[in-house]
Amino acid sequence: MATTSAPRKDAEPSAYAICNLLLLMPHLPLIATSELNYSAADPALLVQLADAADAALLIIHIGTAAIGRLLARAATDPFGEEERADVVESLGWLVAELNDLATVAHKISGRCRQLTYDYSPEILNSLPLVKT
Repeated sequence: MATTSAPRKDAEPSAYAICNLLLLMPHLPLIATSELNYSAADPALLVQLADAADAALLIIHIGTAAIGRLLARAATDPFGEEERADVVESLGWLVAELNDLATVAHKISGRCRQLTYDYSPEILNSLPLVKT
């Protein structure tokens, strides 16, 4: 069983980890059943994807924890205004979606790390982000 590793020390941190993750995904090949074919992908891509997924996971974890703390404080105020209830509902949906994204990011990172645990090129290559 392969172990997952932490993001590379030489990887530049990005303020756009979720965008990077999304814009790297189209580089992954698919098999006939529309499943991702990680094994056929360039190892450099897998490392980039794992780094982006790990960063996204960290950002989502910290952000949703902060939202939870804010909601806990807001709970001490009575909900007299309809707008407050709407805001809390919207934040709830956002947190649910972010946590679903975190689950997918975790799966992507794990699979990529599993396939690149012994990948250590002399020169680090990076694939470009897909243009939107």
